Amino acid sequence: MKRVLFVCVENACRSQMAEGLFNALAEGKAVAMSAGNMPAERVNPLAVEVMKEAGIDISRKKPKM
Repeated sequence: MKRVLFVCVENACRSQMAEGLFNALAEGKAVAMSAGNMPAERVNPLAVEVMKEAGIDISRKKPKM
């Protein structure tokens, strides 16, 4: 299976959104993960809200290295 890694500094917004969107669109044909080199304490609440509006739930995601 193909894998994609999205990386940003805090892994709290852009990369989390990219991971969620990619996984939703890939429909199991590929899988994405995200990471950051200085992870924040939590995913940005605005990112969670925007993704929820798009029908994608990233509310349980945690920033990771």
